Amino acid sequence: MNRFFAIAAGTLLEAPRAPRGAPPISWTRADAALLQRVLSESRVDRVPAGPRWSSYLEAWAEAVTRWLARLLGKHPDMLAGVVKGVEVMAWLLAGAALFLVGYWLVRWATRRSASATSTEVTQVRERAGEMSPVWTPQQWRQNLERRLACADVVGALSALWWWLARSVVGPEVDESWTSQQVLTASRRHDLTDEVRQLDRMIYGASRPAVEEVRALFKQFSRSVA
Repeated sequence: MNRFFAIAAGTLLEAPRAPRGAPPISWTRADAALLQRVLSESRVDRVPAGPRWSSYLEAWAEAVTRWLARLLGKHPDMLAGVVKGVEVMAWLLAGAALFLVGYWLVRWATRRSASATSTEVTQVRERAGEMSPVWTPQQWRQNLERRLACADVVGALSALWWWLARSVVGPEVDESWTSQQVLTASRRHDLTDEVRQLDRMIYGASRPAVEEVRALFKQFSRSVA
């Protein structure tokens, strides 16, 4: 082993050295025009690429993570509070989601009910107009009283509409007319508030009670001669 180290040391000492008088490396100025043409033809990207925006986000995330680690390390009780806060927030979000779903279902059911009610009242009104085109206001009033006595709210609302239309317009009323057309034809715009209330009862989301229909009829009776 000693002989090996001696041979290696002798070899290193006998390695040729560069002569002290060797001429320095000569530097030649490059051809700027040729270099510019080569760069243009090769389309070399001469602008260094900058950092991506995701790198900034990663750096911020790492900094925040380190800050949280140091903060929680100094205050170990804070971790339990953070976990509890996240749990409470999750329950609040779940409750809000259930509330919104329930609210949407109630609105959907209410709209369906209102649509079905208004369609039913419209059909009853049209059938009543077709079956009794020459009924007088007095006959419609008798029909209204019978409907109210039987708690037939839909039929009573139809009879009330026809009683009002026949009372203020006459036999020229068509079953396709709206309440506004009845007011326009009769020029009884003083009944606008009562007619709006009637339309809400007919087309509203909730069906009125029998006493509400009877009270509205009394309002009309005081105004219609």
